[in-house]
Amino acid sequence: KSIDTRVQCDTLLWALWIDQAYRRKGFATALMNNAEELARKYNRKQIALEWDKRDTPREIIEWYERRGYQKRAFADYEILMIKQLTK
Repeated sequence: KSIDTRVQCDTLLWALWIDQAYRRKGFATALMNNAEELARKYNRKQIALEWDKRDTPREIIEWYERRGYQKRAFADYEILMIKQLTK
């Protein structure tokens, strides 16, 4: 299987990673808040995340879902999640 290429998005974050030693300390939240704010500053409508899901615990996917990201496409080992941005 491969990612559905019909999915369109104007901002993509790829390969964002927080080392295990720094998780649950607010670093990921700060990075995502800054990335989303920067995208809004440049009038982007949505932001997407793409990564290899083989190394991703379910709790990471759930964290993105709590932030408003929705699963849009999956392949054998890839995942794509998109969040609609508002001003």
